[in-house]
Amino acid sequence: MNGLRSNAMKAALLLALGGALATAAATLWFADAGAGFLERRDGRVAEMTLGEAERLDDAGFIIEAVSAYDRALAGTFAGPDKRANTQRRYGQLLHRMGNYKAAATMLLAAEAGPRPDRGGLGELTDTLLRLERWEEAEAALARWRAEQGDPNDTLTRAGKLCAGGRLAEGTGDPDRALALYQEAERLNWKSEAGFFFGRALRAKGQLPEAAQKLERYLLDSPATANVNEARMLLGNL
Repeated sequence: MNGLRSNAMKAALLLALGGALATAAATLWFADAGAGFLERRDGRVAEMTLGEAERLDDAGFIIEAVSAYDRALAGTFAGPDKRANTQRRYGQLLHRMGNYKAAATMLLAAEAGPRPDRGGLGELTDTLLRLERWEEAEAALARWRAEQGDPNDTLTRAGKLCAGGRLAEGTGDPDRALALYQEAERLNWKSEAGFFFGRALRAKGQLPEAAQKLERYLLDSPATANVNEARMLLGNL
């Protein structure tokens, strides 16, 4: 009887020891692989939310897209490039909405990480110029100019010239601004050059020339953030 009791106790101890070892092994596995699993899961959730935000953004559901971008950025991405891409897309949306202060913050963040996304340099430059943050705008424009784009994309090239003109105008060199606007207009007359050119001519008192530029701009350019101001300037000539 004593022998049976002794064997039963040994078996119980072995089972307990085996259970403890299994628990320890599971704990070690989770510490090693489980954390990675959670990171991958969270990364997939963030990327799915980003996909939702992009679809809403593309479809024009602005308020819903803002909410989705906020939720995506609150999550954990699988890599820094995904976060930077989200920040860039969100910043471009905020720029289109006219929320320039928030757009600047988001677009600068997209450039600041270990895997930067510089696809929003045009919007960033425009945003900083609108906010009159001249030194930052000059630095952003230099980065934008350094980007090797399509040489046949005259609209983007004209946009860079216009940005240079706005920077010159804002920092006290109106003659250089006019020269850059003229060059931009010659490069692509459907760019925003007509608006900035007309506004600068109006500021110099050259009203007939200003009216001509603004009228042509309103006839030829698509709806942009500058159309309402162009109409107002033309109406007050």
